[in-house]
Amino acid sequence: MNPLRIPSYWETNESLDAIVNGMNVGKRDRILAVLGSGDQAFALLEKAAYVKAVDNCMAQVEHAQARIKYPETTLTKPHCSHFYGNRDYFSAERIAEIKKKASCLEIAEEDIFTEGNIEEFNKIYLSNASTNGSNPLDKVNGFLNRLAQNLGKPGIVYFTADPEFKPEIIIPKRFSLDKELTRIARKHERNGIMVWRPAIYRRKA
Repeated sequence: MNPLRIPSYWETNESLDAIVNGMNVGKRDRILAVLGSGDQAFALLEKAAYVKAVDNCMAQVEHAQARIKYPETTLTKPHCSHFYGNRDYFSAERIAEIKKKASCLEIAEEDIFTEGNIEEFNKIYLSNASTNGSNPLDKVNGFLNRLAQNLGKPGIVYFTADPEFKPEIIIPKRFSLDKELTRIARKHERNGIMVWRPAIYRRKA
């Protein structure tokens, strides 16, 4: 009998509008994302061609896999409502589109910072995985350097917490802050619960 695994994150406390609009998600995008609760991946899937969402915690993987099977209830009835700032985001129309595209979502128990096929993606959603102190800096900076070399166009990277305030994270010179997308994301995030300070970087050609 498998032990009961309890996820740490039942729902996201980030603004889904901030993520989707800040990343300017379109129908041809192939996105690599931190999984967490799964909310972010589901919201991205509605607009994108393909989403690979990864987490090194199996409890989060199982939680998201269960949610995508029954989205009518798991996306509209939050488990911890005091953390849930997106209560009205997953409308019936959005859920129908997510269900239709479920085969375009890959959920895996993996470490995003060791992803070996960067060239398969053109946008990255990092949540706060690079800035929360839980990952070694050499691993984070190595991953960012690989993104600078291999990420496809337009080469968007979404940081939930601005790495500007963590100077030991070195943003490669091939990336520059996309001021307009960052402005859009922060505008939406101000309506959320945690009031994160996202930053969106774009890879130069």
